[in-house]
Amino acid sequence: MAGNLASNRDEMLLMLTKAWKEAPANVSGLGQLHNELVLTMTDNDGVPSGMGRKTWARVTIQHGSSDATSISRRRWLNKGLLTVQCFIWRDMTSDDARVQALASFIVGRLRDHRGSVLFTNPYPREGRINNGFAQCDAVSLFQWEEFRRTA
Repeated sequence: MAGNLASNRDEMLLMLTKAWKEAPANVSGLGQLHNELVLTMTDNDGVPSGMGRKTWARVTIQHGSSDATSISRRRWLNKGLLTVQCFIWRDMTSDDARVQALASFIVGRLRDHRGSVLFTNPYPREGRINNGFAQCDAVSLFQWEEFRRTA
């Protein structure tokens, strides 16, 4: 669990991008995925342009705190919250089980991740119907260590 903000953010996004590409083979009835995850630093409403009725996700990484974990103040533990908002177009005959299965698949990937970033307490969180899309989120706390040189 070491690195810096950029490398650990990249690790999270790379892991999520890989999981997103594996999702259609692992979640039955998923339908057509948008090729890319939509990345944001804060939450906002609305469907990105060009999305149509494809399944898509919005990733939000929010760092919250950084605490010194050594007397020398060279080792720091950085903590934050990761939210992956999953959206599936909701037609008249479907239920919300597909979007819940997609969020649960992402939660499983967070639980299984081995790397510099440690995900803790990942869980799916049901969302609302928004702009015709059913929503379910994969939410997790995360932490990673940073080693700083003294001045």
